Amino acid sequence: MRKRLIISLLAFVVLGGLVASCGGNRARDGRVAGVVEVCGDALEAANATPADLRRCNPQAGSASIFSTDHRLIARVKLLHGRFGFSVAPGRYLIAWDSRNWPWKQRVISVAGRPTISDIRIPAI
Repeated sequence: MRKRLIISLLAFVVLGGLVASCGGNRARDGRVAGVVEVCGDALEAANATPADLRRCNPQAGSASIFSTDHRLIARVKLLHGRFGFSVAPGRYLIAWDSRNWPWKQRVISVAGRPTISDIRIPAI
């Protein structure tokens, strides 16, 4: 009787672990990551060479990700211009905001692989 109870408990724990691992994190298995950079130099745009215009500088501020119905899902502070979000697969809007320069970009998150969404802003 005792042996049967131990086997039943062990089977219950193993099955519970298998069920939990099968559907555990399906809600957020997409990833959106990127960098926010301003490329070129606005002060030297008239005399700039093509190499000067390709030079990009990482920006400060924060990045936010919104759902298609404009609900805020997450906001992170940029670290060396980089950001990353774990989200469910679907369509989103990424917004970068510094004190004086807002920027928005649409992105689609796909399950099982990261979506790279770099924001490169031309300095004008």
